[in-house]
Amino acid sequence: DDLALDQLGEWPWTRDKIADCLLTMRELGAKTAVFDIEYLSSSQKAIDQKVLKQIKENPEKNARKINQLLKDYDEYFAKTVQFFGNTWLTVNAGFLNIDYSEDDLEYGIRRFLYDGDPVFRGVCDTILSDKDPAEVGKESDLVITALPHGVSSATVPVLLETGVRVIDHSGDFRYKDLATYEKSYKLTHPHPELLEEAVYGLPEFYRDELKTARLVANPGCYPTCSLIALAPFLKNNLIKKDTIIIDAVSGVSGAGRKADLAYAFCEEDDSFKPYGVVGHRHTTEISEKCSFLAGGKSGDITVTFTPHLAPFKRGMLNTIYAKPSDDFKDVSSSVINGIYQDFYKDEQFVRALPEGTMPDVKAVAGSNYIEVNGVYDADTGMIKLFAAQDNLGKGAALQAIQAANVMFGLPEETGLKDIVRGV
Repeated sequence: DDLALDQLGEWPWTRDKIADCLLTMRELGAKTAVFDIEYLSSSQKAIDQKVLKQIKENPEKNARKINQLLKDYDEYFAKTVQFFGNTWLTVNAGFLNIDYSEDDLEYGIRRFLYDGDPVFRGVCDTILSDKDPAEVGKESDLVITALPHGVSSATVPVLLETGVRVIDHSGDFRYKDLATYEKSYKLTHPHPELLEEAVYGLPEFYRDELKTARLVANPGCYPTCSLIALAPFLKNNLIKKDTIIIDAVSGVSGAGRKADLAYAFCEEDDSFKPYGVVGHRHTTEISEKCSFLAGGKSGDITVTFTPHLAPFKRGMLNTIYAKPSDDFKDVSSSVINGIYQDFYKDEQFVRALPEGTMPDVKAVAGSNYIEVNGVYDADTGMIKLFAAQDNLGKGAALQAIQAANVMFGLPEETGLKDIVRGV
């Protein structure tokens, strides 16, 4: 088994390497083998410790036949096109030209894109392939990754070495402060030198940097919604920075495409609850970017952030509270609305709503638009800011398209004017 395992090489492993390993084990006399595909979506550390231990120490206990295991792996592979990929492909299906891997055909396996997402049947009949990252990089102008935290940090550098440009959706490159990232994600970053280089993928604030960026860190959904709501007031010193409270609500798709009991229909239907109430990873991401928007350094601002899970598929609504600063003398609902109107007047994907009209997740579903508005509560002396977006749209996949358009000098609205999901 050591001989077979040597074939796997360094992480990330491809399907072909796994298949070769298993077939070698069979040739060496192993009748069965264990390869727990659950850990293929986990960190490198989990794979190294858990999966290798199972293969080497318990090859027959609770084992699957090799052929069945390969089939199971392919089914897993097909389903890795999750909610982010679904949304991205819905916009771009007509423009895709992806070749399949001959190695997949060698094993007699044809896993189409629509096996994981049947909506694409007849629209994008692409056969999925599992190529080595370096091979993908050499064949591409841009690679958009949607990998787990801790896996991107190992894979993205391999891509960058080929000269390709990358937009990454994990949290691995969103931070400038290494200690904050490692504390938030409980991971050791293998390439901290890339944190300083990575450009935060919010075109509304970092458009010039995106034009020449080699590595773009696509923001989290909660941070996007929070930062667009807060930016005009942070940049103009209109709120007290130690008073920011964010109550955020997301649809169930924000948790990803997985089969956990907590996200089953009967568990979520009629349910509305907070989660990750202390130490949610997006808290530190929002705090660091607020610090930068206010003209300071990482650690200057710490927000209070509480996410909630609501029983709808997609959408996000953030309600933000803050006290006006001493510089904000003429604070009123009308003035707050005017600040939004002026600040975002040239941003086509930010809808600064008319005074008295509040953001609504239904109004932005399936789109790259985000709606904002705010009021002043004179009874409590608090400013209340509101923002709504599609967590898979402006909060993830469609924002990546917006950033890619900027990177390659295309009109920023390219591919983004069609509404993916209407009323």
